[in-house]
Amino acid sequence: MLVFLKTSEEAQCVPNNTCDWTYISSIPEVTNIAATYDSTNYKYTVTVSGTSFSGDTSTTELFVNGLK
Repeated sequence: MLVFLKTSEEAQCVPNNTCDWTYISSIPEVTNIAATYDSTNYKYTVTVSGTSFSGDTSTTELFVNGLK
């Protein structure tokens, strides 16, 4: 299984302008992945825990085997 975790938005570059970016000194680390199943709506909820994540759930994406 391949898991890709997007933890923040990329810098947007506009032609003929500079790209703004911020260096993050600590790399996010995943310490736990937990899945729970809701049998009433037949869906899984995946919770990823760790340190040094930036942003919130609106700027974080989880892909498992290419699926969001």
